[in-house]
Amino acid sequence: MATDPNSAHSQLPKLKDVAAAAGVSLSVASRVLSGKADAYRISELASRRVRKEAERLGFQPDRSAKALRLGKSNLIGVIFPDVANSFFAAIAQQVAHAAERVGYDVLLADSGNSTNRESSLITQLLSRQIEGLVVCPVGKSFDHLKDRSLQKFPLVLVDRIAEINHAHIVTSDHRLGGTMLAEHLIEAGHRRIGVLQGLPGTWTNEKRLDGIRAALRKSKLKDIELAVRGDDFTKESGSKACRQLLQAMPKLSAIIALGNPQALGCLEVFQEKGLSIPRDLSLVSFDDHPFVSHLASPLTVIQQDVELLGREASRLLFSELLGESAAKKSQEIVPVKLEVRKSVMVLSKVQQHERVVS
Repeated sequence: MATDPNSAHSQLPKLKDVAAAAGVSLSVASRVLSGKADAYRISELASRRVRKEAERLGFQPDRSAKALRLGKSNLIGVIFPDVANSFFAAIAQQVAHAAERVGYDVLLADSGNSTNRESSLITQLLSRQIEGLVVCPVGKSFDHLKDRSLQKFPLVLVDRIAEINHAHIVTSDHRLGGTMLAEHLIEAGHRRIGVLQGLPGTWTNEKRLDGIRAALRKSKLKDIELAVRGDDFTKESGSKACRQLLQAMPKLSAIIALGNPQALGCLEVFQEKGLSIPRDLSLVSFDDHPFVSHLASPLTVIQQDVELLGREASRLLFSELLGESAAKKSQEIVPVKLEVRKSVMVLSKVQQHERVVS
């Protein structure tokens, strides 16, 4: 393909342009701009001229060429299931800030909740000579993360994790969060509880369900009913599952959403049916979101420390990349917090058994 000589790319200044403008050889200009002037005893006057002309011309080093020459790209890869989700976006922001502080660039990719795409993206990023990788896995399968190419590669798994010996692990205490939500509802007198689950089989979903069921067992109450519906961490799944629960459990009094997208879908169904929180139904959610605190009855939620998740993932990755710690893999469990608001009604003993959703 022919190149337009007037294109912006063709006008970018090259190292030889800087050298010519500064009146020095190509090797002198290269050594000054790579920080090696003192090692090669280049005069301060010549160094100043080179730097001045490089700045005047807007010269930028060819990082890809430097990467090939030095075997170092200063790039990391970050893969999330859904970058539009505020939870993953907040983690990405922390990783990007940490990378900038230590002179790394980030290649961000969205797997679209597809394990096959996640595997393909890892291959693509490795071909770009990334030096480390942060992945929030889809969570259905982890075989591609056990590939030999990643065995000795700086790798951090966040949120939906698996026991992979060669990866750092950073996740929240999902089981405890599920337990706290269920206990809160039980203490408020709720005996007919529905759950809007996320993606079945994923670490986060199963741990949260385990916590809910553990709370029910601990209560030793014989009259508690629990129904679980849903197939993904999406608003659409939340809406569909909410409708199913309302139909299947006429005496339903409370719903636990295992993610804020499902909670939003549930709220849309409530609005459509004219149901009020908490008068008609109580609703609690795993994960906070700016919208939930501005509702007429702000939602009680489990808050994950999303910024800490991102900071811990960054710390583990860059500590290994920069040689500040041994490559021994760590597992970090970040605490969660129950934020009680106004979305749960305290039921009397009569209401526990007679409450019917119209």
